Amino acid sequence: MFLQRAIGLPLGYCCSVLALLIPTSSADGEDKEAEMFVRKDDLCMKGYRSMEEVFFGLSTVSSSLWWGSQHDVQAKYQRHVIAIQYLKQYRGNIHMMKNNNVPEAIDSTDPEQELTAYMFSHAEANAKTCHLNLGSRYWDVRVDLHDLIYKYAAAYPEKPKAEWIDEFRRLFKIDVSMFDIPKEFRTSICAPAICDIEQVEGPVLLRHLELHGLPPISAAIVKAEELARWSQVDLDFIIGGVDRCGTTSLYMNMRKHPDIKFHNDTEFFSGHRVLPLRSKVEEFNGVWKGNRPRIIGLDIPACISRVSCYNALSYIEKLRVLMIICDPVDRFEKKFFNEVYCHGNDVASNQKALKSGDLIISGRFWPDCATSIGDALSARDSYLFEEWQVAKYILDFAQLVGSRLMLVHQDEIVEERTSRYRYGLLARLVGAKRHFSKRVKMGRYNSRRGHRTDLCQNRTLLNTIKQRLGFEYRKMAELVKRAGQNVPPALMERQTRCDRPEKLRTDRVNCNGFRRCKGRRFTD
Repeated sequence: MFLQRAIGLPLGYCCSVLALLIPTSSADGEDKEAEMFVRKDDLCMKGYRSMEEVFFGLSTVSSSLWWGSQHDVQAKYQRHVIAIQYLKQYRGNIHMMKNNNVPEAIDSTDPEQELTAYMFSHAEANAKTCHLNLGSRYWDVRVDLHDLIYKYAAAYPEKPKAEWIDEFRRLFKIDVSMFDIPKEFRTSICAPAICDIEQVEGPVLLRHLELHGLPPISAAIVKAEELARWSQVDLDFIIGGVDRCGTTSLYMNMRKHPDIKFHNDTEFFSGHRVLPLRSKVEEFNGVWKGNRPRIIGLDIPACISRVSCYNALSYIEKLRVLMIICDPVDRFEKKFFNEVYCHGNDVASNQKALKSGDLIISGRFWPDCATSIGDALSARDSYLFEEWQVAKYILDFAQLVGSRLMLVHQDEIVEERTSRYRYGLLARLVGAKRHFSKRVKMGRYNSRRGHRTDLCQNRTLLNTIKQRLGFEYRKMAELVKRAGQNVPPALMERQTRCDRPEKLRTDRVNCNGFRRCKGRRFTD
């Protein structure tokens, strides 16, 4: 009775499951294994058929994987317009999301962000219902579409191949034509807990196709992987940005706290999955091997500009997000310096800059680099102002995580006199109980002093770039106010490093990477 109440399946089925788990002496060796496999197939399908309408209702062609690159929104919209229209039906289904404790999707003017938020909301709600309400397992199933269409056309020759293609377009809401058939399509399937991968890839999928209205076939080329939920990821806080604003210093100093350990898997949230694989979640959570630190952190500053990343993080209920912000012009100049600016007029100079950290591996090398930051205003590079902006992403992230987002301005943690107090406060905010050791020295890391580009030598150019980044200034100030904090004077007055002579001094050694800056004061 307990099993029946726990998973909501018929009593006879639950008794059959228990009988399968009790060893018998009627067979041994391969015969016994074959018998158990057949019985498991039967029990799996008996359980699935007993509640197939419920299970089928939790499946969708779009809840397992994000479609692709976030930089090609228009092309993606054209190619997946049917899937987008299919998902938009959930716009009015917010009641279902609230009942499953799933955050409402953001209201954004960016079509990619809006679509991504609805996809994550829908997927999380379905997976949560499958796992918690039904005690079942949720699967990501990839089906070879070419093979499937061929098998249906061969099994039912009275219907031409073109009609089968139209059938798949209509039933699965995928963009497919006679001359452009995707290699595979993906669907998520909720199945009883007793069903393993063999049953999901076999009889469960075939029944799933029949429920879609397709006639029976014998087999399909398919690969199934079990899904988990983002809320099952064991993580206490992240450093979520903003890159080029002091995230390296924040990471290097926070890791000095005795209660805090940082996870090394910085690629875990870098994909485009709407739901994570169970195997990956178990691997991520099991890295500590039973010796879990008090506070687990993750340093992923690039996450803020990846829509799929911060949507995934929003479902980790206890997660705190540390976000360091800085002057938009200073950040723009440093990114330009690292990624676009010329560090000499030959290959050798570029190699030297690459070794020192002034130029990153994905940056522009001579002769394709820019000799002046003024080139950012040219037709070739003007797109950088939009591509590198982060305020709109932080606003969306803040709407998703609410009070769990903690903003820090760079100026608050670079002063030696106040840095220990500020870092101690941040450590307590993420859940640490102890204090930093008195022997610990806070430092400044990955800092490039002096003139990075020609920006500070051209006041007209400086003011022009300030104007182009006006949106960033306004939204950064708005974010600080929303967080209940006072807007720092430097941000309010739009002071850049060009207005601070001490930051342009060249009498101190640079400290790119994870090397600590030396000196009495470690301002950037």
